[in-house]
Amino acid sequence: MVAFLVFQILIKFLSHHFQRQAFQVVQAFQKLLLLQVLAFQQLLSHLLRQALHQAQRQSLRHLQPHPYQLLLDQLALFQMRGLERKAITPI
Repeated sequence: MVAFLVFQILIKFLSHHFQRQAFQVVQAFQKLLLLQVLAFQQLLSHLLRQALHQAQRQSLRHLQPHPYQLLLDQLALFQMRGLERKAITPI
């Protein structure tokens, strides 16, 4: 996030001639940030699934959803909303 703000500040100081190139740099940086967020979400989802499976193997209580399952459900909902936004607003 800090790097993104630095890029925004640098853009303001660039001349009119270089604004187009700077905009392309910011777009590329935004895409890179989006890819990092998606990779982090996938990693978190994978780790939560592993923890959930391990906890379910160790526990005999299957009547209530495990807290890890609730986190996975929330993460999946967050990912779907992010993909919907991505489909609506091109970067």
